[in-house]
Parts: sequence; structure tokens; C-alpha cells
Amino acid sequence: MKSRKLFVIGNGFDLHHGLRTSFDDFKSFIDSNYDNILTKYLYHIDIDGTIEEKRKIFWSDFENNISKVNSEALFEYAACYLEAPSLNEKWRESYWGDYQYELSTALQFGLEISEYLRKWIKNVELSIDDSIIEREVREMFTSDSLFFSFNYTDTLERIYRIASDKVCHIHGCIIDSDPLICGGERPDFELPIAEEDFRIREGNSILTRWQQTVWKNADYNISQHYAFFDRLSDIDEVIVMGSSMGVVDIPYFTKIYRSIQSEAKWGFYCHSEENTKVDSLPYKNFVKNMKIDDVSFVSW
Repeated sequence: MKSRKLFVIGNGFDLHHGLRTSFDDFKSFIDSNYDNILTKYLYHIDIDGTIEEKRKIFWSDFENNISKVNSEALFEYAACYLEAPSLNEKWRESYWGDYQYELSTALQFGLEISEYLRKWIKNVELSIDDSIIEREVREMFTSDSLFFSFNYTDTLERIYRIASDKVCHIHGCIIDSDPLICGGERPDFELPIAEEDFRIREGNSILTRWQQTVWKNADYNISQHYAFFDRLSDIDEVIVMGSSMGVVDIPYFTKIYRSIQSEAKWGFYCHSEENTKVDSLPYKNFVKNMKIDDVSFVSW
């Protein structure tokens, strides 16, 4: 019987094709265009050190760190703008919006992360053309293959001519209008008690929107693509290309494992020969935890 394949595509796939899609590249884009906005955000990130020290640590684990705001310190800072009119002889009507403005400004980088990613990827896409096609990869992509992609680019569709209905971009794609999803675990904090102050209620709306934006809610994202997962029941081979299998992405791999044939074989295309031999790497742990017997690791 002919094997039906699912390809799981991570950022390493685009990097392998020479595209500048690393977080170092995104950092350079932000530094050139939105440095002031990021600096304001770093003041409230729960990382010790100076701004420059915070900046270095922030980018070392970007997706997880973007949701690590020190909520207690942020609320204390913003509360300074909740002054009562009766306590200020120079009160102006415009002051009613100061609290909400300060929260929006402090959290702007997180609130608008999807927009920054989209502008960055549009620049990256200018370098995508048929010259980056790899014959070996093209031959692996059979006509009945399906694709689960973590990438925002449309490399599969544009270069390898994969039909869009065969690709699930779990975190969004540049060719769609939906927000691009980026973040880590759910920020855990209690919203300030609003009581009768509309400023706090509006501020809580801002905080809730930020929380949803920087949280990579895997369960919700999976629920939005159930139709795709339902098509995986006859998949008997999974090939993972360029994914580092971060902690927040493990639920996706678990869902794939539970959706395909129980005896399916797995292949992991690794960044280097050394990575194929390191037992502590995430994909090795995943194979062990899922008790996958038919597995191979390939240097790519």
C-alpha cells in the first residue's frame, strides 16, 4: 500500500531555503523600525537587569518572554493616572483617558505584534522565488501529501505549488487576513477591580486583549482547524522538517500523533548531524513519551 505523508514544516524549513526568518532577523527589523516601542515594553517585562540586559535575554527566548510582563509593577505604574478630579485643581476632561493610554502604550509591542510580524514577513517574501527550490524536497512532496506548517510564509504554496487546501498554517499565513499568532504561555494575573470606575473597565479590556494576543493558545488554535485534523486518519508517515518542537508547540504534535495511524512512522529532519544524536532534544523526548517505535533522524 502506498504511504500517505504528512509534512510538519517549521521555521528551519525556510531557513534551510535561505530565507531570513530567524528571530535574529526579526530583531533587526524591530530595531530598525520599532525600537522605541520595544524599549517601553521592556520596562515592564519581568526580567532582571538594565534595559540592554533585558533586551538580550528577551530575544534569547522571544516567544516565551513576550508574555512575561510584571503585572503587579505595571498596575502600580498605571494607577498613578487614576487621579480623581476633586484632587486636582488643574483637572482637564482629557485626563479621563490617561490610565487607558498608559496601559496601551506600555503594552503596545505585545498588542501589535501581529502587525509587526506581517510587515516583516512581507519584506522576507520579496526574496522568495523559484531559485530556492530543492529537487530532493520537491520529489518528497507527493500529490496526496498534507502539510502542517508553523510558518507565516507561503513558501509551500508559491515555490512548491502546493494547493492551499492541503496546507494548515496553524499560526496564520501572510496570504490570509487573519492575525498572525505569536507568543508563549498564558499570562497569569488578576485584573484590577473596576468597581464604578469606567477607566479601569476600559483598561481591563486592553489587558484582556493583550493577554489573548501574546498567548499561543494551542487548544483554541487546534479547535479552529478540526477539519484538517480529521483528514489525517489515514496518514501513515509523518516527516518533520525544521521544527525545534518548543514546549508551547508540543500540544500540536500530540494532536497529530492522536489523529494519524497508530503505527505510523516518523522522520525528523535535523539541523545537523550532531542533533540526530542528542537524546535530550525535544523531538527525542517526544518520541520517547509517545512510545514511537518506527522513527528516523536525518541530518538536513
